[in-house]
Amino acid sequence: MGELGLVLKKRREEKHLTLDDLQEITKIQKRYIDAIEKGNYHLLPGPFYTRAFIRNLAETLSLNPDQLLEQYESELPSVEPEPLETIPRRRRSLNRPSIFGPWITKVLLFLFVLIILFIIYMFIVRQFPAAPPQEAEKNPPQVQENFPKTSSPTSNQTGTNGGGAASVNEGGTSPAPSPAKEPILTFVKEEGKTSYYQISNVDYISLQVSTPRGPCWMEVRKGKKGKVIYSATLPEKQEMKWEFTDSNNAYIRLGATQNVDVTVNGKPVSLAGKKDVYRLDITLVGTTSATP
Repeated sequence: MGELGLVLKKRREEKHLTLDDLQEITKIQKRYIDAIEKGNYHLLPGPFYTRAFIRNLAETLSLNPDQLLEQYESELPSVEPEPLETIPRRRRSLNRPSIFGPWITKVLLFLFVLIILFIIYMFIVRQFPAAPPQEAEKNPPQVQENFPKTSSPTSNQTGTNGGGAASVNEGGTSPAPSPAKEPILTFVKEEGKTSYYQISNVDYISLQVSTPRGPCWMEVRKGKKGKVIYSATLPEKQEMKWEFTDSNNAYIRLGATQNVDVTVNGKPVSLAGKKDVYRLDITLVGTTSATP
């Protein structure tokens, strides 16, 4: 067993992750992960995939992939450049007649002259625009103003001062604007490695994920079995935001839960004490009327 495999295996066991968990997070087959931990690199598809798998595993386990690859370079299979296939050069036939006769040169020259003349014409037109007709300036059209006469406002339409003030209620004050709706995030239940939430009093789900404490692999879907809109490792101190305007369910899987903060429509989701591999299921349950 190689030293690099021991480092990855020890880190995996510290995070209480099984080979099945790593396979689900990284999408790398369990037999390849086991081969890397045991140093059996000959069982992998090739040197390029070996380095790619190790880099993916290191990022998922919160390790520095560049440092690992450089430190244990001697253990890894070398990447040999593929031999370039030489293509025999075809001999150019000197006696082959050309399909273009001498007339093609004359046609091209003629077209070139036409293009030059067209450019000169457009330049002159833009520099010296046509003057407006003088008759229109001497005899401007006469506009007849026929506006209907307005009657003076009556006492029933205006206040005691006779002005056109805005309408008010009987108490003499304008109606107060309705208060803004506040999103309501409700914890429903927890089953295994999944927490279920409901968000209400909003028209759509707004999901925001940040990584202030380290990188984290994540997968975001429109529904548990819906379309995948993000599947990658988010680096440390980065932030992503999605708005689900065409779906009433957001489903997210996290690889390193302790490194991330999640908010739904500005409401924080509690992830304290959750396992590394964890899932959140958020459902939009519609809007509710604001309290008067």
